[in-house]
Amino acid sequence: MSVVNVADLNGVALDWAVAICENQPVVHDPMGFETGSESGYWIWDDSASDPRNRTYQLIGREYSPSRNWAQAGQIMERHDIYPARYNGSGENNPNNYQAGSGSGSELSRGETPLIAAMRALISSNFGNEIDVPESLLL
Repeated sequence: MSVVNVADLNGVALDWAVAICENQPVVHDPMGFETGSESGYWIWDDSASDPRNRTYQLIGREYSPSRNWAQAGQIMERHDIYPARYNGSGENNPNNYQAGSGSGSELSRGETPLIAAMRALISSNFGNEIDVPESLLL
């Protein structure tokens, strides 16, 4: 694990951190592939008695709230997080959006509304830093 500034989280590492905040059943490489497109961290919930209600989503592909409005919208609504355009970003700053929760937490910024919103969720749960598996930072 490596300590990462939440403001620097992107991609799979950001989606993984959201899954942790959402108390999802995160499992590393549950099928034992070790390498390739199916290895990595999964939302792996096989607790439902009916197999049709079980969830198996590869984080960063099927589970990607930092890019998927359908997933992020539910999270933002549940946690009272609202993204907005950030006009103070300046020409060389890619963080054109900001988001925060209704609890008065510090605003998080990101390149897209979803990235800003997911960073806000993580910051409200963990503060400015979070431990992330090193394999997600490559």
